[in-house]
Formats: sequence, C-alpha cells, structure tokens
Amino acid sequence: MDCTESLTDSMTKHLATRAVATLLLFSCANGACRSLQAQNLRIGDGKATVLPFPVYLEVATSSDPLGILPLFETELRRVGYRIVSSGEREQLVARGRTLRTIATALPASGARKGGVKEVTRSAGLKWRRGGKAAAEELVDLGVWRRRGRKFKPVAGASLDRLDLTAPHSTCRLNFTYDDRSSIACARTIARIEGSFEDLSGGKRVALVPFAFEQGMLSNDCPPAVLETIANGLRPTEAAGGRTSFSFSPTGASFGDARSIGVSSPTGKPCSPKATKKFSTAFERSCLPNKPGASSRQVDAALSDLPRAQRGEALFAPTPPSLSGMPVETVVISRWMCTDGTTSVVVRALDAEAGTVVWEARASALATSELLTRIRKELNIR
Repeated sequence: MDCTESLTDSMTKHLATRAVATLLLFSCANGACRSLQAQNLRIGDGKATVLPFPVYLEVATSSDPLGILPLFETELRRVGYRIVSSGEREQLVARGRTLRTIATALPASGARKGGVKEVTRSAGLKWRRGGKAAAEELVDLGVWRRRGRKFKPVAGASLDRLDLTAPHSTCRLNFTYDDRSSIACARTIARIEGSFEDLSGGKRVALVPFAFEQGMLSNDCPPAVLETIANGLRPTEAAGGRTSFSFSPTGASFGDARSIGVSSPTGKPCSPKATKKFSTAFERSCLPNKPGASSRQVDAALSDLPRAQRGEALFAPTPPSLSGMPVETVVISRWMCTDGTTSVVVRALDAEAGTVVWEARASALATSELLTRIRKELNIR
C-alpha cells in the first residue's frame, strides 16, 4: 500500500511538472512571458551614440567574477574605441605636455630645421632621438605646417588635445554586473550597468550611463551580451564610416628583431580585395631589410600552437608567448566588416616574450593608405 502511494505521488509530481512546463511553453508562445526572454539595453537618454571618436578609453570594474574585462575591451575596440590602461594614459598625457611645450616655443614667424632643433632640444629631445618625430607629429596633428625646410604654427590650432585637456580626449568606462546560472553556459551576465566619465585635464566629469539586462529565459553567454552592449555604445564617427587611424606606442619600431614574419590576414573585411596579397604588400612596404619567413611558414607555426595560444588570444591585451616560431617578431592582422565599414587591427608581437611591439588600428582606410601610415609611424624611408 505504501509503495503504491509512493508511486502514485511520484507520477502525480511528474505529470504536474510536465503540465507546468507545457503551460509555460504555451504561455511563451502566446507572448505572456516575452519579458522573461527579453534583453533591454538603455543608454543615457535612449540614443545609441554616446561619445565622439577617436577617444582614449580606460575600462575598469571593481569586481569581475566571470573575467569579462578583457573581452569587453576587445568588443569596444571592435566598434572603434582605442583602449588604454591608466599607465598608458599617463604616458600619453606626459607626451602631450612635451608636444605642447615644443608647439608653444616655436615663434609665430616659424623657423627652419636648425631653429626647430633648438626648440625640441629645449624640451629635452635630441633631433634624432625624438625631436624629429615630435615635429612631424605636430604637423600631422595640424598644429604646425611645413613648407620645404621651414616649420610654422597653424593660426588658431587648438593645443588642448595635445596633453589630453580637450573634452572627451580621455575617458573611463566604469561598470559592475550581476551573474547567474545559464543553460547555454555555466554562468552568464544577468545585469550590467556602468557609465562613462571624462578624465580630460585631470578632471572627473560624469557623462553617459548605460544598463543592460536579460530576462531569466534569455541565455546569451557573456561574449554575445558584450557584443550587443558594444554595438550600442558605438562612437558617432566610427558608426558613420569616417576614416580613422591610430598607432601605439608612438615612436615604436621593429627594434632589434633579427627576423620578422607576416602571417596571413584573419577575419573578413567588407571587400575581399582589402586583404588580397596583404602579407606580400606589407613585406614590400613596411619591412626593413631583415631575414624572415614566408607567410606559409608563419601560418603553419601558428596553427601548431595550442588553441589557447592562437586566434583571438593573439589580440588580447596580454597575448601569449609564441615559442617555436620561425622568426623573432610576428606581424598579425584581423579584419572586420561592421555596417559596411572595414576595420583592421595590425599587431607586431615579440614571439618569445609574448608582448605587443606595436599596434595599428584603422577604419575605412584603403589598404595602400594603411600601409603608408604604418610605414610613416615606423619611420621607414
């Protein structure tokens, strides 16, 4: 009798559970639990564009149980932001102050090369050790103009952007989040909220808040959630397809590398022509006369690495060591197509140390122009 009652109770509970599940599915199919499946992203006053472009951006969080910070930085880079650490931001400010000192020391009537050398020397830069690069950077920034051997200040040019005192020149994105269990992945983001603050000129000015929440029946994993948020936070000009280019650190080169190799492009640009023969074109345009390895050899060596040391890991803030590579320095590139605009990240990696030698980021630039700008940054004549 007891066994019969136990079996009956068990069957009743089973049938009740199935009935509840069926009812829930029926209700969802009819829209009653649509809110439990919904994802909601709120940005400031509802507009999806929040900051100008380009902008130096720090990303910070007080707690990161899922370890999503590097992935969030990657997604924000994808939509157009140039991510920097607090240390890199301080270096940029110091560099800007030096440029501002040099810019203001040049007489309004201008000076020839000899006079400019004196100006850069007064700021602590010898001509061949940073002075020449600083003068050319001021020309590129539109602060100076050059005609022949003479440099002259551009009337009305703003100097605030040099030392990052102009509004929005450097910002921080602070965020926090709650996590929960998920059917699709062990843990996922239930809610994430944060805000931008302007750090320009040493100030801290609150800008635009944002928040994202996914319902209990929505099981997007962190990568998909962060992709959605980053798309919503896309900078204005990046979304508009305007050309952009950034290179860091300023003054970088291939250093003392005795051998350099270029891997085949990864990712998908909007047009296949963008990456066609990119490796060969890069070698011809940007590589100094040093021995190296063919793209095929570099690709083969990369494919032999463990999964955790290749692919997306190579574009992480701290890339892995690439032991066993046939060259000391490896040049990699990743191409993306967003809203009809091609963007690219080109990196030179120290294979043994697993460090970034230099990195270039561009959007809506022809491949030839991209190579020209990289060549100029590397001071290759």
